[in-house]
Amino acid sequence: MPSFNQIWLAVLCMAVVTYSTRVLPFILKRMQKQTSQTDKNSPVLATLGPSLLAAITVVTVIPGVQKTIQLGTIAQLSYILGVLTTLLALKFTRNAGFAVLAGVAIFALVSYCGSL
Repeated sequence: MPSFNQIWLAVLCMAVVTYSTRVLPFILKRMQKQTSQTDKNSPVLATLGPSLLAAITVVTVIPGVQKTIQLGTIAQLSYILGVLTTLLALKFTRNAGFAVLAGVAIFALVSYCGSL
C-alpha cells in the first residue's frame, strides 16, 4: 500500500499534468503572437487539441477494455456499444459533448438491461 506522502505526490503530479494541458495552448498562442504576427495558422497549435484528446481517450479506454474483458459478456457488449455510439455520434454531429452523452447513455442502458 502506498504511503501518505506517495499519494500526495501522485495527486500533485496529476494536478501539474492536468493544469499544463489546459494552459499550454494559451501560452503557445501568446508566444506565437509575440514572435510572428504574419503566421496566424500554426501547425503545432492546430494539431495540439486533437492530439491531446486522442491521448486522453487512449489512456481512458485501454484500462476500461482490460477490465471489461474480465467482467463478462454484458459488460463487453455495453462497452463496445458505448464506444461505437460515441464514435458514430461524433462523426455525424461533430459535437463532442453530445457524442459523449450519447455513448454514456447507451452504455448505461445496455448495462441496466443486462442486469435485469
